[in-house]
Amino acid sequence: MTRGEKSYTRLGCGAARRAATRQATEDADATSVYPKTTGQFEKMAHVSDSYIDAECNGDPSAAADDSPCYGWALDMAMGPAMLDADLTIDEAR
Repeated sequence: MTRGEKSYTRLGCGAARRAATRQATEDADATSVYPKTTGQFEKMAHVSDSYIDAECNGDPSAAADDSPCYGWALDMAMGPAMLDADLTIDEAR
């Protein structure tokens, strides 16, 4: 398996996960109740898929401030904290 094939496989899994999350969100009507939280879920899934698709893991250039990989890594690191804050905001409404 080549590196590109491996990424494609992972991306496919991410797309399936995102589709399942979106369907569960729609089934529970969670988007209207938790708009910020569901938006953060979507952002985290997109960032994760982008990071994998660009093969950022282990890429030495990913540490450069101007690299998209660097930005995605920061978004993934901050995602859980943002998710917690968004959930708190949604529940306060």
